[in-house]
Amino acid sequence: METVFFPIQKAGSASDGTEQATQIPVDSKTENSDLKKNVDSIFSTAEISDQSSLETKILLDWHPAGATRQTLVGATRQKLVEINVAEWWPGQDYRIPVRLIVPLEGKSQGFHITGTEELESLSKDFKPNAFEAKLLANGVSLVMTGIKALNTIPGKQALKQ
Repeated sequence: METVFFPIQKAGSASDGTEQATQIPVDSKTENSDLKKNVDSIFSTAEISDQSSLETKILLDWHPAGATRQTLVGATRQKLVEINVAEWWPGQDYRIPVRLIVPLEGKSQGFHITGTEELESLSKDFKPNAFEAKLLANGVSLVMTGIKALNTIPGKQALKQ
């Protein structure tokens, strides 16, 4: 039996009286689960899993970044893409930039997703801070997304009306 964890949380009380949130497992094979029906009415797992729906555009292909001549500390491979996350209405896609930052050598063992409102910063090679450098050193890649309010995106201010 396959169990899928959705980001739905149930509040409960801990022994010390504080509120606790826990994930509720949803059996992906059970069609008559009230919780599964609720989740399926919000999300389409098949659509979410379909990579082609992202309509990925490569803005800057894989390249080494962060290395200096003296050292490879902080050296990474980076790629900048733009993905389609929604069609708000026919003909109006909502696309966001995504910067992928991976260790210079080897394969990723996982990833950390984070974001920024400063879309301009995604167009430049990313320099990891101390925490992010530790993640990269241990094989954890970084995925940086950029999301802004509509009225702050150049050329998209009219969409808010």
